[in-house]
Amino acid sequence: MTRRVSHSVLEPSARVSAASDGAVRFRSIFTGKPVAEPRLPLSVYFATLVTSLLALVLPLTILQVYDRIIPNHAKETLFALFFGLCVALILDFSLKSARSALLSWLSTQFVLQVSDEAVARLLAAPAGTVERDPVATHINRYGAIGALGDYHAGPSRTVAIELPFVALGLGVMALVGGTMVLVPISLFLLFAALSIYRSRAFRDVIERRSVQDNKKYDFVTEVLSGILSVKAMAIEPQMQRRFERLQQAVANITAKSMLAGQAAQSSAVLFGNLSQVIVVMIGAVHVINDQMSIGALACCTMLSGQILQPLLRTISLWMDNQTVGHRRSEIRTLLSGPAGTLSGARRDAPEGPIVCTDAAFVHSADGSPLFSGITLEIPAGTIVGVKGEDGSGRSTLLNLLRGEIAPSAGSVRISGIATTDPEFARVRAQIAYVGPVPIIFRGTLLENLTLFQPERAAAARSACRLVGVDRTINLLPDGFETQLGEGIVDDIPVSVAQQVAIVRALACEPSILVLDDANSALDRTAEAGLIKALHALRGGMTVLVATHRPSLLATADLIIRVGDGTLACERSSPLPEPQRGVA
Repeated sequence: MTRRVSHSVLEPSARVSAASDGAVRFRSIFTGKPVAEPRLPLSVYFATLVTSLLALVLPLTILQVYDRIIPNHAKETLFALFFGLCVALILDFSLKSARSALLSWLSTQFVLQVSDEAVARLLAAPAGTVERDPVATHINRYGAIGALGDYHAGPSRTVAIELPFVALGLGVMALVGGTMVLVPISLFLLFAALSIYRSRAFRDVIERRSVQDNKKYDFVTEVLSGILSVKAMAIEPQMQRRFERLQQAVANITAKSMLAGQAAQSSAVLFGNLSQVIVVMIGAVHVINDQMSIGALACCTMLSGQILQPLLRTISLWMDNQTVGHRRSEIRTLLSGPAGTLSGARRDAPEGPIVCTDAAFVHSADGSPLFSGITLEIPAGTIVGVKGEDGSGRSTLLNLLRGEIAPSAGSVRISGIATTDPEFARVRAQIAYVGPVPIIFRGTLLENLTLFQPERAAAARSACRLVGVDRTINLLPDGFETQLGEGIVDDIPVSVAQQVAIVRALACEPSILVLDDANSALDRTAEAGLIKALHALRGGMTVLVATHRPSLLATADLIIRVGDGTLACERSSPLPEPQRGVA
């Protein structure tokens, strides 16, 4: 089922927050309702209470067997106790399995919600904000979602609610063994102080490891993306040395992380064994002095182990919380991206002009204006050519006209709707953009043309004929079913890949098509097909073309020359009357 998203402006500061316990909370852009980490339902508390009571069955049974059944040779009572013990064990197993299944289900639902939310916010982020962080950083943040889900589904989640029921075991041990109850309590306090001291350094190790992992995987991603250049320049040894240095740093911090984690686990095992040894020694002295029975000693030995395990898991949970806290901060960063808009339902095709009124754009880096005082009107159905030297601001102008960046002053309106208006998200759905570098998704060629929407297949095939790439596709062994994106290298020539990107944009049936130096990778035949397509689109679609090639500029009704922060307009032919549809 397709989920419809709101097209309202995202306000991360208001939508994503940390609860008093550090948990992630946010307001969904799908439903508008608050979403938080899953809480434990009452059934989990009930199951934990019952399993805590059932945990006392085995020690008390041992007590009865040693002190009463064996001395009195009570076989019938032994069989009855054995039957009751089996029933208790089966019930304990069933409740724990059901509790685990419920926690896994709640965790899965939470991971699904957060994953959908993260992707939606990524797609809604303004242009240029996503690229500020390396790919590996985004991957680690997405990985933190699954890791947090594992935490909620794991046994550590129930440790906090098991602690109150430890008092039951301590009470029984106090009744049976008296002062021996102080042994697990003392060891727990000692282990807690040691673990709290270690946790401060452990959090720092986790953060440093995350940074080093990001650097390593960023390097691997870059090498794989440019493997042909690496081979052509014969710089494999240099890349190997660079990776070894990164791997050395990762290995050092990983070793520290593993040592810290293993030290905590080893200490927990040590304290658990030490508790039983001390209980046995003290209890043996009591038995020798006739102050305790053998059954009571066996019961206290088992109880000390059962009591200390939840307490030690609590300390381990304290250590895990350092990792969980880091994962939560990664998720909050993932969900708290810069404000943007999500395209909602497609509105009717905008038939109005693109109007700039005293528009200006200032680079945030140095504060110098790239454009200022732009007043321009582009009628619907016009083909506009944009020319200028590299670095003159052609791409920035196109991004300004299509609403991808907001003007620093003045306004840009399409069909009367300002590009800074939340309602503009509906207009944006009718604007298609093709950049200089073709993007190919993993899938069949037809899926790339239709953006994985089968209902666009007919429009995609029609656009292929319009651009003239259908003949090239038919020459491929698998035609439209050719698999793309399977390897690191290109599956098809870059010229064909660029034609695929252009057809993909046309298959969306936009009202405004933006070609930002999209012809730079086209060969002569492909460029001729694009020129023919532009003539066919004239009057039915507004087209903005930024290019150096005179052959493409010759198709334009209006040419804008960009340079030195100014725009100069040249009209190359009479402007057409706006028409509906495409010729």
